[in-house]
Amino acid sequence: MGVFRRRAPKGLQNKIFMLCIMLVVTAITAFAVVAILQLRSLSQMSQRTGIDTNQAVKEMSEKSMMDMTRERMLGNANYAADYVGYEFWVFYHELSILSKQVKDIYDHPENYSEAQVHPPLMKDAGEYSLQLLTAKWADPEDEKELSKVRRLANLEPMMKEIVSQNESLLLDCYISLPSGYTLAMDRLSDSKYEKDGSIREYDATTRDWYKGAVENRDIFFTAAMHSYFYGVDEIAFGLPVYDDTGELICVLEGSTKLDTIRQELSKVSRGKTAFSILVNENGQIIYSPYTIGELAIDEGLTANIKDGDNEQLRKIFEAAASGKDGFDPVTVNGLNYYAAYAFVDVLRGAAIFFVSEEEIYRPTQALLTKLDTVSQSGISKYADSFRTSSWLSLLVVVLLVVNAVIVAVAFSGRLLKPILLMTRKVEALTGDNLEFEMEDAYRTGDEIEVLANAFGNLSEKTRHYIDEVMEMTTEKERISAELDIATRIQEDMLPSNFPLFPDRHEFDLFASMNPAKEVGGDFYDAFLLDNDHLCMVVGDVSGKGVPAALFMVVSKTMIKNRAKMGGTPAQILADVNNSLNEGNSELMFVTVWLGILTISTGDIIESNGGHEYPLIQHGRGDFELFKRENGVVLGAMEDMEYEDDIVHLDKGDAFFMYSDGLPEATNGDGDAFKMEGMISSINHHKDDSNVDLLAHITEDVKKFEGDAPQFDDLTMLIVRYAGPKEKDGEKRLRVPADVDNIEEVYSFIEDELENIPECTRKDVLKIHMVVDEIFNNIASYAYPTVDRKVTVIYSYDASCQTVRITFMDEGIPYDPMLQEDPDRTLSLRERQIGGLGVYMVKNHVDNMAYERRDGWNVLTLEKKIG
Repeated sequence: MGVFRRRAPKGLQNKIFMLCIMLVVTAITAFAVVAILQLRSLSQMSQRTGIDTNQAVKEMSEKSMMDMTRERMLGNANYAADYVGYEFWVFYHELSILSKQVKDIYDHPENYSEAQVHPPLMKDAGEYSLQLLTAKWADPEDEKELSKVRRLANLEPMMKEIVSQNESLLLDCYISLPSGYTLAMDRLSDSKYEKDGSIREYDATTRDWYKGAVENRDIFFTAAMHSYFYGVDEIAFGLPVYDDTGELICVLEGSTKLDTIRQELSKVSRGKTAFSILVNENGQIIYSPYTIGELAIDEGLTANIKDGDNEQLRKIFEAAASGKDGFDPVTVNGLNYYAAYAFVDVLRGAAIFFVSEEEIYRPTQALLTKLDTVSQSGISKYADSFRTSSWLSLLVVVLLVVNAVIVAVAFSGRLLKPILLMTRKVEALTGDNLEFEMEDAYRTGDEIEVLANAFGNLSEKTRHYIDEVMEMTTEKERISAELDIATRIQEDMLPSNFPLFPDRHEFDLFASMNPAKEVGGDFYDAFLLDNDHLCMVVGDVSGKGVPAALFMVVSKTMIKNRAKMGGTPAQILADVNNSLNEGNSELMFVTVWLGILTISTGDIIESNGGHEYPLIQHGRGDFELFKRENGVVLGAMEDMEYEDDIVHLDKGDAFFMYSDGLPEATNGDGDAFKMEGMISSINHHKDDSNVDLLAHITEDVKKFEGDAPQFDDLTMLIVRYAGPKEKDGEKRLRVPADVDNIEEVYSFIEDELENIPECTRKDVLKIHMVVDEIFNNIASYAYPTVDRKVTVIYSYDASCQTVRITFMDEGIPYDPMLQEDPDRTLSLRERQIGGLGVYMVKNHVDNMAYERRDGWNVLTLEKKIG
């Protein structure tokens, strides 16, 4: 053992010396080999880098340029399409207003006097004037038809305003009757004479716009044509007008000049090679800047894009005419272009915008040329710098070798002795003996002494660490056990034994809460306030973990206790808010949505204290956000006021509430599920049962989160309304409060009356009159706003042969029983307006009763049959 102690330092010293020398020599050799290889391959690598860079820039530039070009050209094409569509819509709107006036004259001729109307007069040339044109076959002795014409002449100011206000585009305005008479408004009265001085005959029924409008029974646009009469290119359109029996009254006509539209389209074509064309549904080229070539346009507008040999142009036109927007390459007149196209709704055709391929790629080519010059300059500079660096590196290597030899010889022996002593001491450490004491041999004043001190400190810390780990393990086990108990307590506080109300079939309710930690701050609740009112709550406490769970318990308890005391949701939230603010030193708060469902009507009175917007589903349609103004979160400030809102659920409708843990669920990339993802998920599973729907939404969220931990508590509640519990023999109908729905109410009641053998036709007529009066009163006066509904309840008591009909509405309170009967001794002029309808209802039924119940007007009528 003594021999080992004397020889070991020398052997280790030699090894350290040889190791340093070998490392340095190896480094020099490796460096030299690498330098030679680098010098040999530097030129090739630089060139490849330049080529790859140019290619990458070219691809990126071409893509970016193409994306910008596509967006700009599609914008131009859509602008052109929208402009043309808007201009034609203006004319259609003007003629629609004119058609209503025409129909009013036909429906109420007694309100209009007969106005004077003349054939075309030479003196009116150049001025807008109303002229009577006649077909050859028209009957000049038909006074009834001429009387209609003279009454229609009252529309002269309106026709003149339509043409004059739009004279940059509109040429004329005609009213043509099936009897062969036409009222014309234009400035060309002098052009309607034959050479012999007689007035030209005019038969509108032979015109394309007249025949097309009658055939389609709607507005009809003719093909574009060159009008030698007006000396311009035009499109004529006709709008038929029918009476209430469906018989044709007349056809309204207008002719539009294409020059103004073409001027506007020419402004869209920006660029040296850019141009645009306009094509109608038949492929006829209405506008083109060219007079020769594949897209040439002639004076007669006979050019048609479908007649040419260019298959690319035909496909682009067919795609646009089918309603699609697009961007495709195309060859026109032997040159390569890119074309953007958009659908022109009113023409059922297309606006197509062209730019040459050369103009699109010109900026990219200029960029690549500049980049190539810069790359060559950079490669040359890089080669010079590399040679200088190689000589400096060689000098540094030589210095390192010399320094390594000196250091290896001088310090290898000195380093060895304390390291050996320290090694033996460390080897002696065991599980029972972890003490490492400092000795004089280690006091070298360098890193060896520091290492020895570190071993001593490590030994001491290890002993303390073992003791602390034992204590922490015991404490962690205790906390884990307590959290398990807290989790079970919190789960027990939330209703979970679904269905919560198995004997109630008017609604189906389900809810779930998945905490992000052992305990959470979200909660929900659902409980009956009485036999007809279901209270539903969803809340989300600020923060997470145990503090949030404690505040959640307090909030949930306060809300339930206060709700059972009565009041609206807004009043409940206001009182709970004040209670939570008392002693809230930690400044915690909770968002709460609270709704009370009236089971017999389907109305939910709801109030929102800073919570998420709920979703509502009507029938089996899509779920949509129910946005109303939110109040302040509970616990933030005292004496806050909250608003009540009412939403009505019809049979089959559903109401969905959730916490922000649903839209704010986050995946590993930091992306949120968002409101769009939530709505998409729930609508994807909208036909599922309530239980399956919430389960599938939870699965979608977990799939989106992936391996990321759950970000927040996830709470959902859904209630689907199945309709009120109907009594035996009772039938219900709920319709919008609109007079147009009276026929549906008639059919509902008459279908039931047919099941009563004793019911006579006289009974049906009396009930028909009563229903008409009551429903029309509700539709006309009950609601200050639209989109409100009326519930009609029918029942029949066979024991006393009595039909009972109840009308329920949520409109303005009105008790018809307080309406005084009209004084029938007075004449009709002397009587006050109103009251006669209610009086008639009272006299046609056997019993009439009214009450105001939970915000509803409830009027019940009883009528004995037979």
